[in-house]
Amino acid sequence: MKKIKAVIIGYGDRGSIYARYSIFEPDKLKIVAVVDTNDFRLQLAKKDHSLDDNALFTNIDDMLSSNIDADLYINATMDQLHYQILKKIVKTGKAVLTEKPIVNKKEQLLELEQLANEYHTQVFVGHVLRYTSFYKKIKELILADEIGEIRSMELAEHVGCAHYAGSYIRGRWKSEKECGSTMLLAKSCHDIDIMCWLNNITEPEYVSSYGGRYYFREENAPEGATDFCYKCPHQESCYYSAKKLYIEANLSCEQTYVKLNKSNVTDEDKIEFLKTDDFGRCVFKMPKSDVVDRQVASFKFKNGSVATFTLVGGCPEACRTISIIGTKGEIEGKAENGIIYLKKPSFSSTIPNVTEINVNEDIFTGSGLTGHNGGDYEIMKSIVKYMNGDYNMSTITKLSDSINGHLCVYAADESRLTNKTVIIKK
Repeated sequence: MKKIKAVIIGYGDRGSIYARYSIFEPDKLKIVAVVDTNDFRLQLAKKDHSLDDNALFTNIDDMLSSNIDADLYINATMDQLHYQILKKIVKTGKAVLTEKPIVNKKEQLLELEQLANEYHTQVFVGHVLRYTSFYKKIKELILADEIGEIRSMELAEHVGCAHYAGSYIRGRWKSEKECGSTMLLAKSCHDIDIMCWLNNITEPEYVSSYGGRYYFREENAPEGATDFCYKCPHQESCYYSAKKLYIEANLSCEQTYVKLNKSNVTDEDKIEFLKTDDFGRCVFKMPKSDVVDRQVASFKFKNGSVATFTLVGGCPEACRTISIIGTKGEIEGKAENGIIYLKKPSFSSTIPNVTEINVNEDIFTGSGLTGHNGGDYEIMKSIVKYMNGDYNMSTITKLSDSINGHLCVYAADESRLTNKTVIIKK
């Protein structure tokens, strides 16, 4: 097997995770260069991957002009940077893995598809849920005709209190204007991709969607709440207390304290940081935070099958659920517990015959790459295999499959804003 040489563009949370595969599998992947505007991040990458200074770059143009010998570019930058970066990478003809969403706008997406075709560039998309044991098994059951033709799908994503507050109220995806992505695109293009991928014998045709930001608004703040949590009378009882989430529970620490540019962040550092930064602000009083806290979308496919997706932000339990009804049976399950139920009609009872399938034993458990229920590890494993000639994988498909999911999201958000049913088309 050829060792794949990769360049990481954006050595933040996602970029460093993808790069970590080279530490677990040094014979299969090697990081040869890193691009990041943050010198602290560059120095981390240098240490993590034993890089020379001439393999560290602060912009993509210098990296490309240096003629670094690479097989794969990994774009793990923020959403609003994807279009300009991907245009340059795709024209090299080298394979690229890009973090989702591919781009923010439909026109940009179609332009990149055209460029990828023109330059014969293989584009992998960081839809890591496809690569989890849970969703791969569901795809396997569908391909084996266990439930027949899909008639209906119901998918839901409940975003937990800590994650919703840390990323979509206080964090980098809190404002569509700033990051360029809606909540549905930034968070749940994963789920819409799953919907299209599982049902890719057909294509999506129409969507109607409703939603908005109704709870995380100033009028819903607890009485007497202050602008910052550190002096709020509710900091011990509020589910979104910065003290509770980011100091005591130490949740989302990779995102929360990235601005400090320090490896060893003390509690004193955290307390002082949260007194002035958005991560310490009241979630009900965030002036620039505008993404939805709930949305539902209903889809019709060209073959008559239908699907619904529900997104809710700020839930006690973070989870993804799925239910698929086919002409021969049903599939249902919750991704987080790794249990799938395959149901078939019974000839002798109104109670169906149920087979329980546990995929937990198939999940990668190595430290640092367990994210997305093992999907972070499996996507890198699959890409390396694919680039070595193993094309027999249901997870890696034509770029059009990922494009269909994005087109669904763009159309759903248009429907939400216009209160009209929208045709899904290129």
